[in-house]
Amino acid sequence: MNKIWVFGDSFSEPYEKQGDTLSEFVKWKGYATKSYYDYIAEEFNFDTKIFAKGGSSNRTILSQFISNVDSIDSNDIIIIGWSSINRFRILKNNEFFDFVPTFTEKEISPIEELSIECLYQVAINRVKNDFFYSELLEYMKLIKKLFPNNITIFWTWCGIDNPNKISDEYKESLTFFDGLNEQEKIIEETGGLIKDHHYSENGHKELSKIFLSKLKLI
Repeated sequence: MNKIWVFGDSFSEPYEKQGDTLSEFVKWKGYATKSYYDYIAEEFNFDTKIFAKGGSSNRTILSQFISNVDSIDSNDIIIIGWSSINRFRILKNNEFFDFVPTFTEKEISPIEELSIECLYQVAINRVKNDFFYSELLEYMKLIKKLFPNNITIFWTWCGIDNPNKISDEYKESLTFFDGLNEQEKIIEETGGLIKDHHYSENGHKELSKIFLSKLKLI
């Protein structure tokens, strides 16, 4: 059976596999909620291979893809949901660790070589410089070069502070760039009971409709 390969962060990892408010949402619903790729898989009768992991930086998302590159067939669909450019990898306990600016000092310790102030300075440097979008452009060029005949979807939930300063080449490389913050969020579906701004199940369904409308034109 053909497959849909999904790489990304918490917006693409099944919510029941995550903690905090996302697992609370699954309990509130009473069942494992569907994500955008589940609806796409149903439409095409494809199997899904999900390697997305909450909190991932874009470099880690690229590694998710690299780890599976030998298993992807020419008729498979590749979906990569990029994360925020302010996330980056460091070494912690001899393993790669993704730093997310919302982390507390407790969550990132022990890291002896780098202070929390240093980590936040690097994050600010990344988010304040549009140059770091060129990293993503390089990743996307490489992936398209490796799989020129596959349907490859690049998208991101992240807004751009200064979209006019981002190159047209970058925006055109993203299959879905605009209008991805319109979909219903968990906080809206639960009436404010669960204060989480990830997509709700309805939001994922709305998102899948945008994806499917684009896919049918490819």
